[in-house]
Amino acid sequence: MIVGGPEGGDSANTRKAWARQLYVGTVYGREEGSKKVCREPITFTDKDLPTGETPHRDALVIAMDVNGVVVRRILVDTGSSVNVLYLETFTKTGLTREQLNPVKTPLASFTGDSVEAEGSITLPVEVDSYPDVQKLSMKFIVVDLAWSHNAILGRPGLEDLGELISIEHLCLKFRTPSGIGTVRCDRRVARDCYLQACRGMGKREMQAHEITERPPKKAMIPRPEPAVELEEVEIDLEQPDRRVRIGVGLPEEIREEVIKVLREHRLVFAWGPEDMPGVDQSIIAHRLTVNPDHRPVVPKKRYLANDRREFVKKEVSMLLAAGHIREVKYPEWLANVVLVPKPPAWRMCVDYTDLNKACPKDPFPLSRIDQLVDETIGSALLSLMDAFRGYHQIFMHPADEEKTAFLTPDGVYCYRVMPFGLKNAGATYTRMVARLFQDLLGKSMATYVDDMLVKSREEIKHAERFG
Repeated sequence: MIVGGPEGGDSANTRKAWARQLYVGTVYGREEGSKKVCREPITFTDKDLPTGETPHRDALVIAMDVNGVVVRRILVDTGSSVNVLYLETFTKTGLTREQLNPVKTPLASFTGDSVEAEGSITLPVEVDSYPDVQKLSMKFIVVDLAWSHNAILGRPGLEDLGELISIEHLCLKFRTPSGIGTVRCDRRVARDCYLQACRGMGKREMQAHEITERPPKKAMIPRPEPAVELEEVEIDLEQPDRRVRIGVGLPEEIREEVIKVLREHRLVFAWGPEDMPGVDQSIIAHRLTVNPDHRPVVPKKRYLANDRREFVKKEVSMLLAAGHIREVKYPEWLANVVLVPKPPAWRMCVDYTDLNKACPKDPFPLSRIDQLVDETIGSALLSLMDAFRGYHQIFMHPADEEKTAFLTPDGVYCYRVMPFGLKNAGATYTRMVARLFQDLLGKSMATYVDDMLVKSREEIKHAERFG
């Protein structure tokens, strides 16, 4: 396998743009131009089989005219991203280095070794199968290596020729203006090339792109595990299924204090949508500043498989019971439901791509994770909390509710609370947390969106800070 060179682009950015072409834009069919090309089918039959023993295991080695010189020992290689012409062969065809164009990207083999190319050149090529002859210009990458072959015909050349290959039949066929051309392998030359390559193993060194030795890999740092085991503790004696986890290794006095605080504030914890009354709208509500120049978008309904339809029905029923959504009629904006894998089932989201394009970005800053980590250094105890569907604790502004309308298999609904997927939802939630905990953030508390942490430098004061 040979990769690199100018194919796909001679820089990282152009290669990325080349890779994105299959996902963005239009794919056009082959253009034949003004040249009349025979489109009869290309077939391989038993008449095309080579003479001799089978299976043969030979490589496909051919000859063709390059720049007016018949070049033999050309390896046909579908694993090469470029057409390769070795420097010795290049000079024997009467060409000079001054005719080469620069190539920035080196070539690399399957072992990872790389070699700098001398340059690239486009040469006239004739592939003979008289009277069916194919003539065209072909781009070669010239490398200064000694090898048993004179050149490599890679994927670009094979596509330019429109060739079909059969390794079993040891030949390649291509269309020409006068019919189907055939070029057969010279099996004696192919085996001679193979024997020469085997004799040179261990004696020949490739020109390495990196001259210095690679630095040894750093030893993998083991991922830190919890310092102590965790145990589940009931915080509501009337509902024993409501539990939290605390460290087993806590001193008994501190453990009792923490459990006492948790039980005193058990109503703060949410175990389901019914436990979330939401944040008062006088503190915060999510607004959609939709650009009036954007026309509302109503997409077509997406198909959902039966099992996914049932999941959406259950999710909608739960959100209706919690008062998080309501039915809506004649909405201007509409979006489709999208199910995102979340083992063992899915998470129901809404594709607000079109609505988000019509809204400007809220620049409210998110916390810097590296800074939060640095600020926890030296803490004796940490308590971690995760907001249960935290976005749903913030209400939508009544004037913007119907803009969040989404289509389900059984109806059209809109959110009364802030849904996932809306542009600026993270900024609104971060702003809400900053307002509610402004006196604690940076001191005894740290937050990143809906993940919260209570910290204390002295174990004895942790329950007091946590409460």
